Amino acid sequence: MLQQLSLENKPCIIYETDMLEGGLGTSIIEWLCDHQIMLKVHRIGIQDKYITHGAMNQIRKEAGIDIETLFNKINELI
Repeated sequence: MLQQLSLENKPCIIYETDMLEGGLGTSIIEWLCDHQIMLKVHRIGIQDKYITHGAMNQIRKEAGIDIETLFNKINELI
């Protein structure tokens, strides 16, 4: 699938509900590098910073992984 996206010049958008560092996106980027595949990869997930406690909706919004922010980011990318 990643090779097909590359051939079609389409971006790969990876949405993670956890930390970006060491996550799925990191593994995909390593795989692409190992196979010398050029692909635009956009990762959406939690940055390596402190997040305050609170309601899950509030925490997701603060981290930028809530549905509204996700849709806005995807619309910007495509």
